[in-house]
Amino acid sequence: GIRFGLLDDVELSVTYNYASRNEIRGERDFMARLGLVPDRGESGISAALDLGLLSLKTETKLVYSLYVDSPISYRFSGGKVKLNATPKVLFPAEFQGLNNVLAVSLGANFQISPNTEIMGQVTPILSGNNRLLPDQALQASGTTPVYSVGIRQLFPQGDSTYGVELYYGNGAGPTGRQALMVLPHEDRQIGVRFSLLNGTPR
Repeated sequence: GIRFGLLDDVELSVTYNYASRNEIRGERDFMARLGLVPDRGESGISAALDLGLLSLKTETKLVYSLYVDSPISYRFSGGKVKLNATPKVLFPAEFQGLNNVLAVSLGANFQISPNTEIMGQVTPILSGNNRLLPDQALQASGTTPVYSVGIRQLFPQGDSTYGVELYYGNGAGPTGRQALMVLPHEDRQIGVRFSLLNGTPR
């Protein structure tokens, strides 16, 4: 994924996720973020509002969805531990036969060095189906919480920051619609995510 920091409180991002499964394949996310309360790495609350268009490709069709979330975090004194709560709403095109999904992600980040952190997250589904059916493109039945654990390493380079993230969980991918869908047969997967933040806010 690539993120562009336009202003201190405005960011655009483009992300591509790939999963080699019949149920769900490549997803492109086009997102805009407005920082409501900035995270300065110090103790206190931070919050943002994300709005995006998701494009997900299967072997047989292309599915578009609108996506909204609002990450809210509290960083404890010392700055190493952060708790997160993120309401999420997914609005797929109704004519494609997919339902809306409402969820809340709850997680924590623990900073083990200035550029390394361990992460964990669970996402209960409040409304909508998210359990993918085997060998059926994007078709889901029932609800199952999505969970993941991982580690992120950042590499600051001037006004840009490179990142690599290794994660494990039952979700179909790390962001967008894939992050709200669970794999069939109670499968788990290991994934790698690369990112670039261009124009790091000062």
